[in-house]
Amino acid sequence: MDPENVVKNEPRPHSGHRARLKKRFAEKGFAALDDKELLELALTYSIPRRDVFPLARDLVHKYGSFDGVLCADPAELLADSRISEHTLLLLKLLGGIRNGSGRSIEYRRERLTSIISAVKYCHKALSGFTEEVVIVLLLGGDDYVEELTKVSYGSGTAALMPVGKIRDIARRSGLHRLIVAHNHPSGNAAPSSEDIVATTKLQEALSKCGLTLLEHIVVAGNTCTALMHHQTITVNEIPGDTPWKDSAPDGARLFTSEY
Repeated sequence: MDPENVVKNEPRPHSGHRARLKKRFAEKGFAALDDKELLELALTYSIPRRDVFPLARDLVHKYGSFDGVLCADPAELLADSRISEHTLLLLKLLGGIRNGSGRSIEYRRERLTSIISAVKYCHKALSGFTEEVVIVLLLGGDDYVEELTKVSYGSGTAALMPVGKIRDIARRSGLHRLIVAHNHPSGNAAPSSEDIVATTKLQEALSKCGLTLLEHIVVAGNTCTALMHHQTITVNEIPGDTPWKDSAPDGARLFTSEY
């Protein structure tokens, strides 16, 4: 074989950049990348040997966001010569996962210093689900959300509150402060008797391990209830805020007869 005709295994020009994107996403999730970078990362799986950032940038500019691209009209997307049927299928798959009833919940590293900020965060995370979903937010000492985990999901009327699982997740994380939230697809933000009992059990189980439950939030449409602070809040109608330093003391009564 003529050595001059042998194709050398030269490094791909964008492999290092792609590896860095993957590493950032693996370590920090959605919060580590902006919309253009998220789309760029997705496109690397359907377009393996080309710089896809220009395409990602153009699409996000055209449709406004990563979600906007995933929801875009397929015919419009295919009109771009850089998008193949293979890439379109990937985008449709991601869109279905992200917007369907079984979609994942987006982690956002935000600072939650009060009841209102926690309610807004949980409302955004749980809005639109047609079945009950239970999530756990783990906060660092500076009040930033460091982890978000979906721990349970059920029917349109009920989901389990897995006390042991929540405790174990918190212990493994090394974080000591958490917020639990779940939704009521019925639109009624009043906590059920089961919600109250589950909150008491969870609070007791966590306390034995040196962990602190800051709040249990119920999301129902645009109304949210913070059980441990006795507040029912309509999103976008903000009452006086309650910082964590003014939280209900240990052993404070939860909502009872008034609900």
